[in-house]
Amino acid sequence: MKYFALVAKQAVDYILSHEADMPEKAVVWDFIGGEPFLEIDLIDKLCDYIKIEMYRRNHRWFDNYRFSFSTNGISYHTEKVQHFIKKNITHLSIGITIDGTQRKHDLNRIWKTPEMEQGIMPKPEEERGSYADVVKNIPLWLEQFPGDGTKVTISSADIPYICESVLHLYS
Repeated sequence: MKYFALVAKQAVDYILSHEADMPEKAVVWDFIGGEPFLEIDLIDKLCDYIKIEMYRRNHRWFDNYRFSFSTNGISYHTEKVQHFIKKNITHLSIGITIDGTQRKHDLNRIWKTPEMEQGIMPKPEEERGSYADVVKNIPLWLEQFPGDGTKVTISSADIPYICESVLHLYS
């Protein structure tokens, strides 16, 4: 983990040190890919570092930035994630990935079992999707980020469910 923290810090230092190469008036620090909230402690420290460095350097992005997250929403309600949100709420946008109806969402978003980690696929009746775990966090997310949106993943297996899923998400 120390390696990732070092690489992240070096990336931030590089970006902030090359102000002339990036003339934008504002910046979005986007955390996407994988599940960022699995590493909330590291992300919290990195975001603190970004804020401190922008202030220390009197960077034009200080107070003109946003931290953006795409999350599967499973750990959204946890104490550490909520602490991070409260601390950064004025410079934060979060999108929860929910793929539509439970049927569509759970086709691709299945909890990993220890057997799956070893390459052994469970029987279909042993699989459990994550829809119910995500949906319970939606009311809190909507309360905190009423203007933010969701992201939907589409695969060939769930194309027949797109229409009902779009209607479901809209409602």
